Amino acid sequence: MLTVDFGLLAIRGGERVLDVGCGPGRHSWHVCKLDHCSVYAMDYDLESLQKAKWMLYQMDNENETKGEWATLQGNALRLPFRDGAFDKIIC
Repeated sequence: MLTVDFGLLAIRGGERVLDVGCGPGRHSWHVCKLDHCSVYAMDYDLESLQKAKWMLYQMDNENETKGEWATLQGNALRLPFRDGAFDKIIC
């Protein structure tokens, strides 16, 4: 179940999206299906992050992804990105 209204978020093709606290990745999965978007799935919990990564790999294998993705373990209070690195952030 998605808890983000992607209609309101208005992600356009080619945008870079950060999914902070991605958990098992359900919002990241959705972004990967959009037109050439890049999604960065980030979570502090390694087990959740591994689930997200596994599913994103499965989606790649089924040719369901249209954009790029990456997973990373990190703390939302200390983001390892420069200001302005993303067009949209899901948290």
